[in-house]
Order: sequence, then C-alpha cells, then structure tokens
Amino acid sequence: MNRIADNELLNRITNICASLTVFSLPKRFYNEVKIDWQMNPITDVEPVCLATPLLSQQYNNSFEIYNFYNWLYSGFRIVPDEPRMRFELFKGIGLTVPEAYKDVQRIIQDVYKYRLIPNADSPDSPFKVLQVDSESGNRVGGAEDIPYLIPDVQGYGWLHDDTSIHLPEVRKFITFTDEFCELVSIPSATYGQNIRRFANPFRITDLQLMILLSTNADSKYMYSQWLKKAEAVVSLSSELAGYNNNYHGYIAYISKMIGRIAASLIRNRIWHRLLTGHCQNMTLGGELTEFSYAAKIPSHGESFSVNTPHFGLSSYDVAGAESRLYSQVLLLANHVRHFVNCMRWIGIEVTDDDSIFFFVQGMKDTLPEQQVKALLYHFDTDPYCFDTNHFVQSRFSTDNLKDCDSFIKKLHRIVYEELR
Repeated sequence: MNRIADNELLNRITNICASLTVFSLPKRFYNEVKIDWQMNPITDVEPVCLATPLLSQQYNNSFEIYNFYNWLYSGFRIVPDEPRMRFELFKGIGLTVPEAYKDVQRIIQDVYKYRLIPNADSPDSPFKVLQVDSESGNRVGGAEDIPYLIPDVQGYGWLHDDTSIHLPEVRKFITFTDEFCELVSIPSATYGQNIRRFANPFRITDLQLMILLSTNADSKYMYSQWLKKAEAVVSLSSELAGYNNNYHGYIAYISKMIGRIAASLIRNRIWHRLLTGHCQNMTLGGELTEFSYAAKIPSHGESFSVNTPHFGLSSYDVAGAESRLYSQVLLLANHVRHFVNCMRWIGIEVTDDDSIFFFVQGMKDTLPEQQVKALLYHFDTDPYCFDTNHFVQSRFSTDNLKDCDSFIKKLHRIVYEELR
C-alpha cells in the first residue's frame, strides 16, 4: 500500500483531534513491570503526563498528543518512520476537556451522564476524576487500577502468536512510584499505565460518539461538523488499511477481521467478557483490545476459577463457559452491525447481508473444521447463541444490543449457508 507522508498524516490527525501538551515522565516517577511473554521489551517509550503548572515548569521534553475524546481517556501521538504500525496510544493521566471541545461539553455530559470533579484527595490538584453514574470504579486521576492492567496484558499474550488477527503491540507496562503519587495526589502503589501501539487509534465507538453528538447538535452547522469529522476518520482509516477510500473494500476488510477475531477467541478458548457494554473494544483497523476480564477456558475438567480484579475469585462450570465462548460470535457480529450503521450514516450504501457474509468468511478462513462443527452445534442448541437478551446487564449493554434481533437472524442464516 502507499504510505501516507508523515506531515500529511500529522495534519489530518490534528484536524480530526484536539491537541494537548504532555511530557514524558522521568524514570524516577515510574517502575516497569516485566511481561513474561514479551520477548523484546521496548525501552524508548515513556509514560506521559498532562503538562500542568504543577509539573510542566520542571521539564523541557514536552510534546503534543492528539486526543479525539472529549476528556483525556486515551491519547495518542504520531510515531514517524513506522510504515505498518504508526501510533502509540497512552492511557491518560488526568481528565480534562480540551479547549476545542468546550462548546459541546454540555451535549457530551447529557449523552454520557458524566461530570468532571476535582480530585477528592486534593481539591487543588490539577488532575480530575471521571464519574459515570455509579460505574466510575476506582479510576483516580485517569490512571487505571493495576489489577485491571495485568489481565489486559495477559490477554494479549494468549493471542500473541496468532497470525490470523492483528493485535496492538504492548510497548510498556508501568506502575507509579510513591514520589509521583504524592506529587499529583493519587493513591500510591496501586496505579499504572499500559502503553500500546495500534495500527489505527480510532475505534467504532468514536464514530458512534459523533453520531450522538450530531443528533444532539443545535444547528445544521454543528451537525455537518460532526459528519465531516466522521468522514475524515473513515477516510484516514481506509487509507491506513490500504483501501484508499475504497469504502466497500474497507468495510469487507474490517468485517472479515472481526470475524477472524471471533474465530481466534474460539481457537484459543478465550472468553473476553467485555464485548457487551460498548464498541470501544474494536479499533477501525480491526484490532481487539480491553482484555481486563478475559479468561482462558480449560479444555478438560468440570470447573475453573477466575480471579477478577476487585471481585475476587469466581468459579465457573466449563460446560457453561463453552456457551459464552461460542456466543461471542454474536457479540462480535454486533460490532460489525454498529460499524456498518456508522458507515451508512456517512453515506456508504452497504447491506447487512454483505457485511455478515464477510464476517462469516473471516471466521471460515480461520476456524478449524472440528471447531466449525462445535460452533454449529452451539448455534443449534445453545440459547446464548441465538438470544442476545441473555447479555443485557446494564444501560450500556441495553443500548449496545438494542434492535439487533433482525441482524442476528441474518447471521444465523448465513452461518448455516456458509459453514455447514
């Protein structure tokens, strides 16, 4: 494929995203955590922090990151001279609304029911806490809890040698030192960052966010602005995937990649456990992320245990977990549904049947014959494999799975036609 010039790529990212100034943290502020499966750890990438009056005067190695989200949930910066994987994505420390998005803050608050408040441990701290109803968890200062990051990294390890799918490259995994935690007023010894490199930093949920913002826009101008931004994201994403604005080819590619992911989870017996709440698990390069709750289902025995962060040890019946393993086909197909709906919004005509066909072809290319038979058996007999109501657990999963029954019926038909 033709590589996009660095300057052009930088300009296009800048036009899509807001820019925030950050700096690399000095080594004394973090500790690296060893990753057993990573053969060649990268040492030239450092965790980053928002440049604030508290810290920015002490250091000179600041640079820009480009943040699509309207709070600093995850930022990314351009990595030059990397033809295949050209973005580094950072978990953000500190939640803020960039200047460019202040005019839509109220709309975003209405859509996502979030609010930004000062750090409870230090009212004068420049760092903020994101609260989403009662689902804020233990996120302080925007840093993820270490028990969540370790399972996330282990999940990538399980698929590390699976050449049928694209995985983000884990660059570094760190915890913060007591000195840094004291300086920025976050609890010490519990928080860290997982730095990953993606082929594409945007996710399906980014396009969904723009649809929601456009729906709530109070003028045709603002509606058109969000539509143009979505078109720019899709145009760039198609080029990064090698399709150069051949959107139908790009849709087929992403649908196949998600189908391959579904097959790879089955092949490797990985129960992802975070495929129902939203579509931020899938990048627009067809990469799977967010393995925080993932578990390996054993191929023998009657039960197994999973140590879930903050919830402790849980035991599962192997036979019951098999249902969840194969039902992930429905949940990942639902990601395709949302992706295709976003593409229709920007004016690309595509049918459900076509996108499902490519999704199933991706599975067909990847799934061994024995597991194809097992999949068809579960599709015939397992209620989890034809009724998505079993997965509705929260407001987010309700919204994510709403109106998908017709799509799932078409999925069943095409699975039987192509895999029997």
